[in-house]
Amino acid sequence: MEINHNAPVRVRGEIELFAPPEMVWDWLSRVDLWQDWHPEITNSRWLNRPGMNAEFKWRLRAVLDITSRIESWEERRELGFSGQVWSTTLRHVFRLDGDFRRTRVLSEASVEGSGCGFAPLRALISGQVARTNDLWLGALKTRLESEKFKGRDRS
Repeated sequence: MEINHNAPVRVRGEIELFAPPEMVWDWLSRVDLWQDWHPEITNSRWLNRPGMNAEFKWRLRAVLDITSRIESWEERRELGFSGQVWSTTLRHVFRLDGDFRRTRVLSEASVEGSGCGFAPLRALISGQVARTNDLWLGALKTRLESEKFKGRDRS
């Protein structure tokens, strides 16, 4: 899946996690657990069976209710979805690449729609999308690396 590279709002970020791709996939693909590790997601649930074309609902920052559809589902490799928020369309894709001990996660998102055409609003949306994208990656890293070392002596 590709984001809309011509959209007025586009963000990209990447991070390296000290966890294998299958562990990263387990947390990303479990939409029903997003609120357990992502600090701005207050509710998330599947509307049907997880997988390609599945739909889910999630709530971001306790104000944005988003219904999304999976557009890319390649286990341990790629998870992509799109959703509608008011008059805008969000596209978000996570790509995983790694080995048995670490994974590089690339996260890209685009937002387009009538609200993005107005420059001050576009700047606000762009800043929020960039912040949220960074938060996805940081929260995922925190969750996975703390899970990996849970119960171990870190000294």
